[in-house]
Amino acid sequence: MRFRANNELRWGLSALLVASGGAALASHPLFVAVAGNRRAYELGTGVLLAIAALVTVVWPRGDEPQDSRRPRLWSAALTVGAGVVLLFWVAFRLLPAVFAGPPDPTRGDMLVIIEHAIARLLQGQSPYAVHHVPWDAPLSYGPLLWLPHVFPYLLRMDFRILTLAAQFVIPFCCFLAAGIRAGQGDARRAALLFGLGAGTALHPGLMEFHQIGHTQVYWPLLPVLCLLLQQKRWTPAAICLGALTSARTPMLALAPVFFLYLRAMNARTVNRMLAFGAAVLLPYLPFLLVDAHAVKNGVFDTYVTVMKGYVWRSTDWAVATYGVTGRLLQYGLERYVEVVQLVSLGLVYVTAKHALARGSRVEPWLAMALLVFAMTTLWSVIYLYFDVWLLLVSALVVYDGSWSVLSLRRPVSAVACATLGSSAIVLVAAGVHPGAAYVVDIGAPAATGYTGAGFGSDVTEHDDGRSIVWVEGATARIRVPRAGWSGATLRLGVKPYIAGPGAHQSVMASLNGRVLGRTVLQPGWQEISFRSRRRDWLYGFNVLELSFAYAAAAPGISNVSTPSGEPRELSAAVDFLRIE
Repeated sequence: MRFRANNELRWGLSALLVASGGAALASHPLFVAVAGNRRAYELGTGVLLAIAALVTVVWPRGDEPQDSRRPRLWSAALTVGAGVVLLFWVAFRLLPAVFAGPPDPTRGDMLVIIEHAIARLLQGQSPYAVHHVPWDAPLSYGPLLWLPHVFPYLLRMDFRILTLAAQFVIPFCCFLAAGIRAGQGDARRAALLFGLGAGTALHPGLMEFHQIGHTQVYWPLLPVLCLLLQQKRWTPAAICLGALTSARTPMLALAPVFFLYLRAMNARTVNRMLAFGAAVLLPYLPFLLVDAHAVKNGVFDTYVTVMKGYVWRSTDWAVATYGVTGRLLQYGLERYVEVVQLVSLGLVYVTAKHALARGSRVEPWLAMALLVFAMTTLWSVIYLYFDVWLLLVSALVVYDGSWSVLSLRRPVSAVACATLGSSAIVLVAAGVHPGAAYVVDIGAPAATGYTGAGFGSDVTEHDDGRSIVWVEGATARIRVPRAGWSGATLRLGVKPYIAGPGAHQSVMASLNGRVLGRTVLQPGWQEISFRSRRRDWLYGFNVLELSFAYAAAAPGISNVSTPSGEPRELSAAVDFLRIE
C-alpha cells in the first residue's frame, strides 16, 4: 500500500512537472518580461533543464499495480466524448489553413521538400537530391520521416491532413486513459490525464507548428515505445527505437540510455543491438545502394555546411531559441559547440547509468538525453523540444496502466485505436467544413476569400436581382477548397460581356491545371457546368481557372472603372459557383 501511495504521489508530481514543461515552451513572452530580450532564452533554457532534472528525481519507480476494475460506461464515455469534442474544435481551428492554400515554403520548407522528394521517388529517381523549393535544398530527413507522406501523395491529399491526424494521437491516448480512470471512479487521476491531453491538443506551439510541421508522422511511435518498455518487450522496443532513429537522427541520443537500461535489467543482448541497428539502417539501404554519396551529403554534410555557413553567420535563428548552442553563439564561442555536446551527453549517460542501476525507470532519462541533445545541437529548433515533451506525456499515460482493462495485448493495437479515432476526427471535421459539395455566392462579402486574380477588388454589383462580381481581364481564378474523394460537377452562374454585334464569348475551365472543357456563352444570365474527375482534385486546396475568349472596355456598366475613370476591360460577370 505504501508503494502504491508513494507512486501515486510521484505520478501526480511528474504530471504537474510535465505540464509545466509544456507551458514553458509557450512562455517566451513571460521570460522576456522577467529577464529582458537578451536573457529570456537563457532563462527559458534553465527552466526547461530544471524541470527535466526534477522529473528524473520524482518519476515513479517500478511498475504501477494494475487496476482491473471494469470502468462504468457512462462516466468513461462522457470523458472521452469531451476529449473528442475538444479535438474537433482544434481541427476546425487548424483545417482552414490547410484548405486555404498549399504549404508556404517561406515559413517552413520541410513539407515542400518532402513533396519534391516523393515525386522523384515515384519517377524512379533517388529522392536524396537537391530540390528547388524555390531555393536549392537537399532532403536531409530519414526515410521513416518522409516515406509516410507517400500515402497522402498517392491519394492526392494535402500532407497536413496526415500530420494533423498524427498530431492528435497522443492527446487521444490521454483522453482514452482519462475516460477509463473516470469510469473507475478515480477523479483525480482522470483530471490529470485529461489535462495532459487538453494541454497537448491546445498547445499554441503545436497548433502553430501544424501549418509547416513534418515530424508529427512519427509521434504515434512515442507511446508505442513506452508501451513496449512498460511490457518489457525488449526486442520490439529496440526495433521501435531504431525506427524512430531512422525517422529523425536526434533520436540516436536515446540509444545509449536504452541499452544502459537493458544492461541494468540483464536484458542487453547482441541480437537486440542488431535489431536496433537493422531498424535504423534498413530503411536507408535502397537509397544507399542507389547513391550513397547523395544520402550522406543530404543527411549530414549539407546540413552541417548550411548550419555553420549560413544559419550561424547570416541569421539569428540559432541564437533566438532555447539551448546551450544559442548561448555559445551569442558570446562568440561557436568553436566549442561540438565539444559541449559530447561532454553534456556524456554526463547524462554517466548519471543515467547509476540511476538506472539503482532502479530508476528509463523514460525520464530518455527524455533528458533527448533534451540535452536538442539544447546542444547545431540549431535547437523548437520542434525538437516538442519530441521531448510528447515523450514524457506518452510515458505518463502508459505508466498509468489504464490500458490494461482494454484487453489489448499488443501495444500497437492500443495506439492504432487512437490513430483511427484521430483520423476519423480530422476527416469528419474536414467533411463538415469545407466538405465535398457547397455553394460560393461570389457577390457576397464572405466570398472574397475564394476569389483571386481577375476579380479585382471584389466590387459587388447588382444585376437582375443578383449580387455579382465582374471579371476584369480574360482570366479569373476561384479558390476551391474541397474534402472529397470523387469527381464532381462544377456549375457556374455567368453573364458574358458581349463587345458588340456579332461578337461571341466563350470560357474554358481548368482545375489545378487540368482542362475540364470549353463552353460558348449565350447573351444574358445562364448556368454552365463542367464535369471533373477524381484525378482533377486535391483533397485540400484547389484552383479553378476561367479563361475567356476576350475582354473589352465596358463603358456602360456602372461602378466599374479604373482609378483614372477609364472603363475597365471586362469579360463576364459571375454570380455563383456550385460544387455537386
